[in-house]
Amino acid sequence: MGVERNKATARRLMEDVWHQQNLDAVSEVFAADLVYHQPNTDDIVGTNGYREFCQYVLSSFPDIHFEVKTLFAEGDYVAAHWAFDAPGKGVKREGIDLYRMSEGQIAEMWSVRGDWD
Repeated sequence: MGVERNKATARRLMEDVWHQQNLDAVSEVFAADLVYHQPNTDDIVGTNGYREFCQYVLSSFPDIHFEVKTLFAEGDYVAAHWAFDAPGKGVKREGIDLYRMSEGQIAEMWSVRGDWD
């Protein structure tokens, strides 16, 4: 049950937060003391920091659409291969996130992103 619950939370991040742009879901998906390790920039700490990050991305790409391509889970970890498309800006990206889960929420997150172009 724990692995499936963790996968459902990862899918909810993509569907509710990014695709539906429901920033209220950030507090449900992430642990309050979240640490998000991004490549080439400072870590984002806490749900407020992640919400601000989402607001920045969504203001830049208001028509963003996320797709979860693959989810793998084992123990307290979930790996997600995802893609997004923002047709209004002609931007397509894909990446892989690794989530460390705690009590059904994402407590720590690492991202690797790449261009489709």
